[in-house]
Amino acid sequence: MRSMKPPLYVPPFIPEERAAPEAGFRARDTFTVRRGPILRASAQGQRPSQVAEAWQCGV
Repeated sequence: MRSMKPPLYVPPFIPEERAAPEAGFRARDTFTVRRGPILRASAQGQRPSQVAEAWQCGV
C-alpha cells in the first residue's frame, strides 16, 4: 500500500523575500508576472491543486 505524499508548498516568506513576488508584477515577461501570485498563494498554505484551479492551469 502506498502512503500519501505530503503536499507541496512554498514556506511562508520572510520579509526580505516578500518583495520579490511583488516586483514580479512589474516584470516584462509573462512567466514572472504569473509566478508571483502563485508563490504567494502557496506561501499562504494553498495546495497545488487549489492554486492550479484558481489560476486555471494544470498540476
